[in-house]
Amino acid sequence: MQLPNTIIYNLLIIALTCVLVSTLRNIALKIQLVDAPGGRKQHQGDIPLVGGIAMFCGFFIALSFLPISLTHYYPLLASTALLVLVGAIDDFRELSARFRLVAQFIAMLIIILLGHITLNQLGNLLAFGTLYLGYFAIPFTLFATLSLINAVNMMDGIDGLAGSLTVVSLLFMVIVSLQAQRHEDVQVLLTAISVLIAFLCFNFPWPWRAHASVFMGDAGSLFLGGLVAWFSISLSQGSEAAVHPVIMLWFLAVPLFDLATVFTIRLRQKRSPFDPGREHMHHHLLDQGFSARRTLLLMCLAAIIMGSIGLLGHYLKIADSIMLLLFIAIYIYYLHTILQQRAKTAIPVVG
Repeated sequence: MQLPNTIIYNLLIIALTCVLVSTLRNIALKIQLVDAPGGRKQHQGDIPLVGGIAMFCGFFIALSFLPISLTHYYPLLASTALLVLVGAIDDFRELSARFRLVAQFIAMLIIILLGHITLNQLGNLLAFGTLYLGYFAIPFTLFATLSLINAVNMMDGIDGLAGSLTVVSLLFMVIVSLQAQRHEDVQVLLTAISVLIAFLCFNFPWPWRAHASVFMGDAGSLFLGGLVAWFSISLSQGSEAAVHPVIMLWFLAVPLFDLATVFTIRLRQKRSPFDPGREHMHHHLLDQGFSARRTLLLMCLAAIIMGSIGLLGHYLKIADSIMLLLFIAIYIYYLHTILQQRAKTAIPVVG
């Protein structure tokens, strides 16, 4: 894999995806595939919901030109295509939560049964030897992948957030893939990062543009969730695993922390975990007075720090059990801080 050719190739992917975003943006405005302001949505004007469709198309086209065999990645393309299709329909005309969950379930079965991407072992988490899942491998993989998809989906709350956090996670995966000499995975990951960078050209709150001109929509967040689910498992399983499974927790720490916290708060309030609300990490920071851009940067910094700790643990070969305990300890501290802050700012109910 020659660096100059790789750089040129990925620059072309970015350019191609930018063209796709611009073209689809104009079409979306004509057919009203847009996110209109109102209710909890505080953006200005109708914003086209085509970022996810453009990213998937750019990813699909770019992969067809890679000098590698794509046979292994066909289930990835099939599952993400299904997720993008369902997400696009949901963007155009809202689907029921049950229908979306069933579609996600089928998409994950595709990567499990056809792609053979399964969490068979969790590493030496308990310090008593490798923890194999046996008959629980497929059910646990379904639970883990559906959780990841929804964790990424929930990050799509402010401009640039879901895309930026996914770039951070995928970059850490590139680093460990390079070390493990999994060059095909590196090229596919760099392709995914390239289409994300192109999307962020339109979605990131740059200093010269306060607001996004395109949203990824559910099509985009589900597409990214599918990618993250595939690589977080494929890179941590098998004889040629790039990292131990526990390290992937660190690479995906911010979305996972957010998902666990939202579910914890809503269940404590005897609400459905999938109810809308302002329990997300970005809501907490916004409520503390941070601007949307600073909130985005702080969360990306947190993702980089957590990912770097995981990477350091990987290189220093720190025991899985220690890495897990440290991860849980940081999360408990974070959850305690959030719950305390919510208790201080809670408005008393007058009976």
